[in-house]
Amino acid sequence: MGESTKAVLALLGIIAACASLAGWLDDRPDGATWLWRIVPLLVAAGIFGLLLKLHFRRDRAPDFLAERCDGTYFNRGGFAFGVSAARIEDERTGAPIGALVIPFQNQTDAPCRAQVSVRPGRGFLLGRGGMDRATVKIACPAAAFGEAVVPIAVPTELAGKRRKFEVGATVDWPKGRGRQVRYGDGVHLRQNAEFQDVAGCLLQGAALLSGSLLWSRPPTAEFALPKRVSASPPRDQEPTVQILWNKWGKRSGARPAKRSQ
Repeated sequence: MGESTKAVLALLGIIAACASLAGWLDDRPDGATWLWRIVPLLVAAGIFGLLLKLHFRRDRAPDFLAERCDGTYFNRGGFAFGVSAARIEDERTGAPIGALVIPFQNQTDAPCRAQVSVRPGRGFLLGRGGMDRATVKIACPAAAFGEAVVPIAVPTELAGKRRKFEVGATVDWPKGRGRQVRYGDGVHLRQNAEFQDVAGCLLQGAALLSGSLLWSRPPTAEFALPKRVSASPPRDQEPTVQILWNKWGKRSGARPAKRSQ
């Protein structure tokens, strides 16, 4: 259950509690007044009880991603991931190059296939700083946690600077979504890997029909780009994906890229 759904439930609970309070202000209650007092109160109690249960429910698999990302990450229908940048070594030459580091987790007990895209947010005069979009495909087993490393070129004028990056993801569940085993919500992500938001477009269309304007932007991650790395696109350096943990406790996947100090 997402944070937006929880917020709606909390609002309904507050409304029910206020309705019940209004009934208790009547100093000459009749049968209808007692119904007005009790029914909304029971509804509010049920809603807040459900919210407490959802808040304190325990994960059925370790939540490594929350520890890795300090609890801040993106969630696309049960596939969750974070984004940061690092300096790594070129596999052929050993030279330092920039890379995006994408830790990820599957929150269900069914395998999924994901495609994650990251691009610089628009800055002054709507430019993106001369950086290209980076994309990586991830095959994630059931309940697994892993890391993808995507080599990137970092323009000299952006090295060491903090920038906002837009994120998007497309997720496919070949065997169905399965059962949820981790319950951290993260930031709900509507944009797919092409940065298209079908639901958002429908909402914008409905807003225009009602005579109002709805403006939305893709969620962003903000981090500093590495210093002293190549400004040229890495050659023959493909993204690497490593599964660090799955529900059977086995390790698999490619060797991670070597970090540069």
